[in-house]
Amino acid sequence: MNWATSPQTGGQQTGGSLKAMKDKSSQAEKEANEASALKTAGPEGEITAGFLLEKSAKTNGWSKRWFVLNEKTGKLGYTKKQEEKHFRGVIALEECNIEEIPEEEEPPAKSLKDKNANGPDSGKAPSLVFKITSKIPYKTVLKAHNAVVLKADSTADKAEWINKISKVIQARGGHVRVAESGHTMRQSLSDGSLDTMARKPADPEEEL
Repeated sequence: MNWATSPQTGGQQTGGSLKAMKDKSSQAEKEANEASALKTAGPEGEITAGFLLEKSAKTNGWSKRWFVLNEKTGKLGYTKKQEEKHFRGVIALEECNIEEIPEEEEPPAKSLKDKNANGPDSGKAPSLVFKITSKIPYKTVLKAHNAVVLKADSTADKAEWINKISKVIQARGGHVRVAESGHTMRQSLSDGSLDTMARKPADPEEEL
């Protein structure tokens, strides 16, 4: 009896435990993705990558793009697909500011009445949209555009993108404007990161 049954039960047990391990790892990955779907790489985690929606200046429509941020070089590049090796466009963040903006899904002419008809819920939803603009008003940020409007898939993704891009921009003398509960980031954050930036406005000029 033992000789006949032990190999079978043993095989079933190892197979079952491997399956359980795979299930657990996939669950952990799902939970991590819910928190933030962004991926990090590099020896110091200086590379951040993930999908963002880019707003078309011509059509006002959204296109999904794979963005890669390199905190060391201060560059934000994008491709149409994750598998592509060459960037279709690169933003030099040292020349940019970042700003959180309200989400506007429809043209302004129609949206006022439609938003009122939809009720207050649409207004309460947190905006997932932020904008990167040039520090020099007439200078383009990416190709022929003087502003790039981006939308994250979730509030967690947006928070991580803004946090990491803001660090790069602040380190290079740019400005960050992020609204939180009706206040600007400078008023609501107490970690002093923006205060240090405000105390040293001449640093970028000295570096130049």
